[in-house]
Amino acid sequence: MKKVRMLPLLCGLVCGLFFVSTMPQISEARSRKSRKGREKRKQRKLRKKAKQLFKKAQKKYRLGRFVQARTLYEKAYDLLPLPGFLYNIAQCHRMEKRYGRAIFFYKSYLSARSSARNRDMVQMLIAKCREQMRLIEKRKVDALNRSRTEAEQRRAERLALLKAKLAASRPVERTRPRLYLPPKKDPKRPLVKQWWFWSSIAGGVVALVVTGVAVGLATSRGPGDWTDTSLGLLDRR
Repeated sequence: MKKVRMLPLLCGLVCGLFFVSTMPQISEARSRKSRKGREKRKQRKLRKKAKQLFKKAQKKYRLGRFVQARTLYEKAYDLLPLPGFLYNIAQCHRMEKRYGRAIFFYKSYLSARSSARNRDMVQMLIAKCREQMRLIEKRKVDALNRSRTEAEQRRAERLALLKAKLAASRPVERTRPRLYLPPKKDPKRPLVKQWWFWSSIAGGVVALVVTGVAVGLATSRGPGDWTDTSLGLLDRR
């Protein structure tokens, strides 16, 4: 009788020990299962909310309200970081003509989805954004040069106007007619200071000397010493 009664007691004790030893594992499995269930429920809620935001953003994008659409895409990405949201955000930036930000999100999309099917199209959009940035920079430089030229022209006009006002404010000077006087004649010099007076005297003296010499020679020779030549000259024989 005692042996028969001890058997159920031993079985119960063994079962109790087994139950006690497996309780932590069972509780841990249950907690793991409940945690997974909570995460799944949370993910489903996030997906549902992100999907709602995505639908609203698509509607705003089709209406051309790109700023509002971009804000909704960003909120959806915060809830559920899918690479597709990065592409949509980049598209909104490009439509807003914020090409630098658009290039940043295009590159983020390509790095997040390395096997994207639309990689070639995204790279083409990046090239277009860069081209638009170059055009904008060129327009800025041209506008700056044009503004500088216009400023210089306005400065020159103001300076010319100021000079005209100063010239108008000055008293008018009366111009006197110029008197043209005849040239002054040299005063009459005395006769002894005239060059022709002394020239005529010198000529007369020379003529007298020559005449005297000729007369002296004629008187010193006899009349038979000179004969007339056929040339009408005096020839000494």
